[in-house]
Amino acid sequence: MLLVFGRRWRSSLCGCAALVCASVADPTQGQTPSSVEPQYAANGDLLFPNGFETWIFVGSNLGLSYRSDLPVTTLAESARASTQFFHNVYVVPDAYSYFLVNKVFPEKTILVMEVHAAADKEPSNVIASGLYNGKRVGVEAAVSAASR
Repeated sequence: MLLVFGRRWRSSLCGCAALVCASVADPTQGQTPSSVEPQYAANGDLLFPNGFETWIFVGSNLGLSYRSDLPVTTLAESARASTQFFHNVYVVPDAYSYFLVNKVFPEKTILVMEVHAAADKEPSNVIASGLYNGKRVGVEAAVSAASR
């Protein structure tokens, strides 16, 4: 189960992380603990990890959305299709190293997704075409936690 700031997550971190999370290891298997452990508030909410910008950049997608007829798709996820955003996903370095050897991520792997507006104009007016990461409009974190 994935937790995002204390609420149960019913879908993936916008596609890119869905592919990553599909590989989360069975928690009963022996695993090397990560140097970055998820931290939780007294009420059980996931505390946002600091310094994720230095973690492994997993990938990015643009405008990924989910079918609205799926039972796990929320209204907010369905609405994403109308607006283009970059979703940049980062993973804890130790978990990535573990994945390279074992082809699965260990329990308690932390993923962070930055959401940026897809911008096509910049102040210097140098870009002729294409999209780039504009203003950051959100950031989310999740942790694989079969034990929670």
